[in-house]
Amino acid sequence: MSQEHVQYLRGTVQSYDDKSGYGYVLPDNNEEIDSTTVFFHWKSLRHQGDMMRDGDRVLFLAKSVPTGLMAVDVHHEIDSNPTPNESAEERVSGVISSAIYERGFGFITIFGREIDAFFHIRNLSEPYSPLPQGTLVTCKIQDTERGLSAYDIVPEEDVIAASGLGLLSQAILARDNRKYDKAARLYEQGLQEKPSIQLILSYAAMEKGRGRKSNAMRIYEQGIRLFPSHAKLKEDAGRLAASIGEHDKGLALLHDALKLSARANRGQKGVLLALADIYYQIGSAETLKKAVQYYEEAFELFGKSQSQFPQRDFLAMNLAKIRTQHHRGEITIRFFRELNFQIIRARLFEQTTEGAEFVIDITNQNLIESYGIANHLLVHCMFKSRIERSDLDRVDQYTRERAESGLIEDQVAFMVVASIPDSLQRVLWRRIENRDGNTPVIIPLPQSEIEASAGEKTFREILDRWLYSRDLFSGNRPVVGRRFFGRDKSLAELRDTIDMNTCAGVFGLRKIGKTSLLKEIQRRLNTGGDVSVFIDLLRIPAGTANCDWLYWKLSNELHNQVTTRFKRYNAIKNLKWYLGGRFDNYFEIPERFSVANAFDADLNTLLVTLSQLNTTPIPRVVLLFDEIERLLPLHGAGGLDGFVEFLGYFRGTNQESDGITVIVAGANAAITEMSQFNGRDNPVFNFFREIYLPLLEKNECDTMIRELGRGMGIHFNDDALECIYRLTGGHPFFARQFCSYLAEQYRERPLRIVKSMVENITEQYIDLKGKDFQEIVDRLQRDFPIEQAICVDLAKAGGCMPFARLRQQLPQSSGASIRHLTGYQIVTLDSLEIRLTMELFTRWLLRNASI
Repeated sequence: MSQEHVQYLRGTVQSYDDKSGYGYVLPDNNEEIDSTTVFFHWKSLRHQGDMMRDGDRVLFLAKSVPTGLMAVDVHHEIDSNPTPNESAEERVSGVISSAIYERGFGFITIFGREIDAFFHIRNLSEPYSPLPQGTLVTCKIQDTERGLSAYDIVPEEDVIAASGLGLLSQAILARDNRKYDKAARLYEQGLQEKPSIQLILSYAAMEKGRGRKSNAMRIYEQGIRLFPSHAKLKEDAGRLAASIGEHDKGLALLHDALKLSARANRGQKGVLLALADIYYQIGSAETLKKAVQYYEEAFELFGKSQSQFPQRDFLAMNLAKIRTQHHRGEITIRFFRELNFQIIRARLFEQTTEGAEFVIDITNQNLIESYGIANHLLVHCMFKSRIERSDLDRVDQYTRERAESGLIEDQVAFMVVASIPDSLQRVLWRRIENRDGNTPVIIPLPQSEIEASAGEKTFREILDRWLYSRDLFSGNRPVVGRRFFGRDKSLAELRDTIDMNTCAGVFGLRKIGKTSLLKEIQRRLNTGGDVSVFIDLLRIPAGTANCDWLYWKLSNELHNQVTTRFKRYNAIKNLKWYLGGRFDNYFEIPERFSVANAFDADLNTLLVTLSQLNTTPIPRVVLLFDEIERLLPLHGAGGLDGFVEFLGYFRGTNQESDGITVIVAGANAAITEMSQFNGRDNPVFNFFREIYLPLLEKNECDTMIRELGRGMGIHFNDDALECIYRLTGGHPFFARQFCSYLAEQYRERPLRIVKSMVENITEQYIDLKGKDFQEIVDRLQRDFPIEQAICVDLAKAGGCMPFARLRQQLPQSSGASIRHLTGYQIVTLDSLEIRLTMELFTRWLLRNASI
């Protein structure tokens, strides 16, 4: 499919895992994609709150990627029927030419047109009651992204292609030609001379389409008098009555329709859903219980086709259950509705008396920007009065699980509680003060506050109280997604190496952002359909002597990923694993078991199987190793036995297969620069493409500081940002640490930082926070003593000197030293000058020039 050829395709969701956010859609027969299943991710959805289910009918665009096609802008087929303009709707006549009801769709040949209109089973006037091929119908049609689409499909007797024969057909032809007054006269004549169910339904539908609902109701009532035992007439009349606010009348008609449809054993689902919807809209405690009853009855009738249960009704059913389970559920839902937030997910806990979970969509962009929060956030509404540690752990777990797929962020969650006792408040404050960033900030919403809410004012007061106490600058964990700033060039370089099946090494100073870059590229790989495994080699247990633990860990991670993502594929189900998934614990592996050979068997079989899956894009395996120095024997110590064979194996596998790529990260490039280790040839000498991680550009650094500060109630003037960038050179860690120190010194909120405030604390910061600069110098002294001496000389010269002068002071073999320093972004140089990039580092070196 060429990139220029943009066309929406139809398909059926073959599999989707809501927890991981991955899925595959099987396109309808299409010359360009054949029967290949197409990968999509939660990020590919048009409405990112949608809960995709196996069997759902969708429209999507096929986007070209290096290994095939990927589905984007995925949305339910029914979403592509725009809300009609009732004054301009038209009905047309046709015949059902084909229907594949097991897949939920069909086609109608429209009389007088050269094209068939697609329809979904939900678009039938009696949903889920399939009409046979050859049935004559009238319907409304809309031009959608994919072509002509039919909905509100009504079976119709007496429809004929020629005009002038029969009052109904004459009325239809007049209506199709938009001669509505003439059509109405013919319909009225038909009601008097030859009334039929089809004529009444067709006439009433036309009047509804013209916005004449009171006249449509009159037509339905006349039809009911003529045909009192017809369920469809009463169902449509009931829906119309409810839509104009006559709930009692609508319910009475629908209850009659339910009795009639039950007798005929046909059309019950649609009536039950209509009843449930009306009772839910009324919203009293009594009617909500009835809504739950009718939703559940309809759900049971779907049987094995429960995946076709409309999502709107599924969400309403869960909300009705929560609202009737506990009054705090009702209060919570009302609070978020008053804020105009959308609830896109809702469910009771397994222990229904304990509470419920929501995912809310904060539609107020001003709130999102003011507090630096995501638009989708988790809410736990606790029905019980006492909050325990296990409840907080559950919030952490649920937040982590849903954040993995990208549905919500893992930084903030809400908990609706009866009250906030001092003990709970202390625990929640300690979580905020904990700077490791491993747990979300849990913002308590006490019942008394949201019950007496003043709307957005109350919500802002709560956010001010809790979020402005955070220190977003001080986080020590890797950042991904919304909190990953800049690095566009480095991400593009990594993406290019993976697309070209080239292995790469990411190198740079500690805390420059290497781990964050690897985690972000992993997230993007996963959203693009690849299989990626990230291993921090510092995670290797103490006492591990060889690489067997790594083989075991890699194989288990690969096994867990592919068996989850490709669970519907027999080739994956039947895959024989020799190591992955066989041993839950490393110590379960028998003593003489050949771990390396078992891993080789697992990896080779997996690569072949993935390449043969009928999917697009073709999944690639990408292995990411952080802190690669842990593997190597550097400085006469460390390393793992078998590391030469381990590295050589992956070099050989990468060269044999275009389905696997290895990315490593470390503080220095020894893994690719050293030709030997302990007298043994380095199998990956000059093998990895070297990518030195640069400092942030000025605009990237400013964006990072502004975004993080906003979430703390701190705003930075331009001159303050200019000063911070000069001091830190755009080093993300030092910029954040410096701003964290600023926030500690100036605690009022909201706060505006100006240049003088930055200058006032700079010397104090250098005195108190120099340990991180010491770490840079220690590493240079150990690994690159010449480079360390250059930095000291530059500091003594005021931070810069003519490059020619520096060359005179250095030995002839110093070219690599300059390359290292520029690669690490410690210095910058042009044809005339070389200078230290961070003014803070320059000042610290001057105070410690004796090192």
